[in-house]
Amino acid sequence: MIAPARALGRASAVGLVALSSACFSGSFASGRPCTQDADCGPELACIEGYCDGVLPTPATTEPASMGATTLGESTSSGASTSPAPETTGDETTGSPNLCDKVDILIVLDQSPSMGQWDGRLVLLANDIINFGSQVFDQVGSWHLGITMADALAVNPADCQVHGALAVQWEEGPLCASLVDRPYFDEQSEFDLLSFGCFVPHSVGGSIEQPMRSLLESTSPELNAAGACNNGFFREDALLVVIIITDEDDDPAALDGQGYDGSPGDPQYWYEKLLYRKRGNADALVVGALLGEDPGSSVCPWMLPESKSESTDGGVLSIGAEEGVRIRQFMDLLPVGHAYVSSICDDSYTDFFDQFFSEIVYDACEDYDPLAIDPMVEDPPDP
Repeated sequence: MIAPARALGRASAVGLVALSSACFSGSFASGRPCTQDADCGPELACIEGYCDGVLPTPATTEPASMGATTLGESTSSGASTSPAPETTGDETTGSPNLCDKVDILIVLDQSPSMGQWDGRLVLLANDIINFGSQVFDQVGSWHLGITMADALAVNPADCQVHGALAVQWEEGPLCASLVDRPYFDEQSEFDLLSFGCFVPHSVGGSIEQPMRSLLESTSPELNAAGACNNGFFREDALLVVIIITDEDDDPAALDGQGYDGSPGDPQYWYEKLLYRKRGNADALVVGALLGEDPGSSVCPWMLPESKSESTDGGVLSIGAEEGVRIRQFMDLLPVGHAYVSSICDDSYTDFFDQFFSEIVYDACEDYDPLAIDPMVEDPPDP
């Protein structure tokens, strides 16, 4: 059972919290409309109606330029950022919606090395809200939650496990009110203030197991009524996964620091998810920000002799390890259902724009929840 919300013992800015040295800082509220300093989180002040006195900037309408690759297909240029075209409904089900149900899961690496991407990750929430909303507004029912690559200490005690959705339940009344259902849905206030409740500001360990967290987050145990994820994952919904990590999910023998990754291998991960989706391969969509081939990467993985991920003082640029095994898992998905870009990119706006406006939009439009295969079996645990 999830620990009940209780009287909070410490003061904090209401809801708007962020990863500090590991990912987000309070500065990601910059430009948010406000009436008082408390609306702007712990670091910024309300100046002339906007946090930090910064007027909000509209999303760019220029084409993407980073040349991110769609696995299974190739693209030579980015997609337009114009809103997805209107639809008359799913021809398969007769629904007036683009598709009826979508579950969006963000799997975020919270290890110390992720601190080097701080300036790019502070805009992540805003990009998801801006570009994701173009699809969500045309979906009958949607869920969006965040889990971490390692177990999370800020969760209630019973939910400090892999795959539990993150909720900073002690960060104020707003966040405490979300503890029993730690994710957005179509009835939620989908804004930065609420988003902060689901993005922990504490640093986790150096052991990344994003695929374990992904699989556990879809388990019946965590999604049972009253459990940590409380109905987040739905068998008949399109599952959209976003993986953000600067290290691969590999076994200790291949890991530069000697840490064990997620149990199993890419084939097992895919088969397990496929079983959870009742054999409907088209129910799976995955986007990822990963490290690149070290021979061509602009930020190759460079660990010091101590194998420490510390980037204190900006002296050491660790870079990103090539996401070999995560890419192998994504290669198993249907063509057009996997999309990867580099975590080294100067901005992730193009990634989110293309992922939502093309990959997710098309998968949602074509999704048939009845196209199941009851013969698909649950793979044996590794």
